[in-house]
Amino acid sequence: AAKTRTDADDEAKSKLAGNRPKRCTESRTLESPAFVDFIQRLRNNTLECDAGGKVLRLKRFISANSGPKVLHAVLDALEENTTVEALYIQNFESGFFDEHLVRLADVLRLKRIWCLNVGENFRTSLPAWRQFCEDLKETAVSHMYASEHHFIGTDVKHKMKAVIRENRNAEPPITHHSLEVIMECGNMWYNPKLPKWARDIKGGAAALAERQQRASADSSFCKLVGVSGEKQKRQFRDGKRTVVQTAAGAAHAALESGKRKRQEKLKRERAAAKKRDDEDAALSEKN
Repeated sequence: AAKTRTDADDEAKSKLAGNRPKRCTESRTLESPAFVDFIQRLRNNTLECDAGGKVLRLKRFISANSGPKVLHAVLDALEENTTVEALYIQNFESGFFDEHLVRLADVLRLKRIWCLNVGENFRTSLPAWRQFCEDLKETAVSHMYASEHHFIGTDVKHKMKAVIRENRNAEPPITHHSLEVIMECGNMWYNPKLPKWARDIKGGAAALAERQQRASADSSFCKLVGVSGEKQKRQFRDGKRTVVQTAAGAAHAALESGKRKRQEKLKRERAAAKKRDDEDAALSEKN
């Protein structure tokens, strides 16, 4: 059968997306202790990221120039992770290709991740996005963003929004939406909103999310690789991030804080001594 114009265009765009830049091997990154540790913690649900490990903004942990093997390793680890509910895997121009959309769909079919930002991955093709749109029907994704330059002149975006709208309005809900994740997520076509009962509760939504996070078995433990469960010391806001601090982290922070205080005290003492010397020198000149 003769190919239609649409099929020919899709094939051409697929070939264009597959033209990968020639780069050095990724073995240095894949074998680095930091990356190996990151992958191990991601597999074991012990990653210290936003909302007690439930919101993964991938660019905070790996470079935007990461290659395809690095992203495959991340997606493989996410398949074992049972904590992450929101995934930001956008703007990986050097490493995100059609096969990563296929692998991502496999992870999403587990119905643990319901919030997804997969924008600015420019080396993907329109045929791959058409298939991903179909795959979304088998997931729990209810809030999403993808770059619209892929879909210009097509109905793919409208179909995707229809699928995630249906997932969002499903009764009963496909998966649980943690309050702390709802509060952390943005930059979607449609951002998640807190339910009215949570907005009206005494102490506000932030207090409710904090209580929920403390009661959650997934977020109340934050351990290092190879160390048995270590109870959460405390959590605090650092800009837009929620930082969960372990006992070991708190001890290190206290040590560094003590060093800074001693250094500041020494500076004050030196400044005071210099001031006294200057005053004595000025008095000697007058006499």
